[in-house]
Amino acid sequence: MTPDWGTFPGYEDPVRGGDRIDWVVAGGPVEVLRVAINTYRENGRYPSDHAPAQAEVRLA
Repeated sequence: MTPDWGTFPGYEDPVRGGDRIDWVVAGGPVEVLRVAINTYRENGRYPSDHAPAQAEVRLA
């Protein structure tokens, strides 16, 4: 789990309480176990202006 970071940091480091415009939505036989914001950078640069949300899920 990651802090309550926003997902639209605009190529900057994510900040707590920032805008959350990317979501993980599941239903039916999918159970979301946990969600985290991916802060991967290559050579000090973010690949996108969005910080991706990634989830661990369980299929029922």
